[in-house]
Amino acid sequence: MKKLVLAALLASFTFGASAAEKINFGVSATYPPFESIGANNEIVGFDID
Repeated sequence: MKKLVLAALLASFTFGASAAEKINFGVSATYPPFESIGANNEIVGFDID
């Protein structure tokens, strides 16, 4: 019974992972020279994580 529950749980994780299409996150790039907004509105700098 435990193996059946574990198999169902693992199967549900695989279906959820395929549904994710895009991940959005927000940052505050206000600490030059480590991170800042460049001329083309992209984050540029030394420590962009």
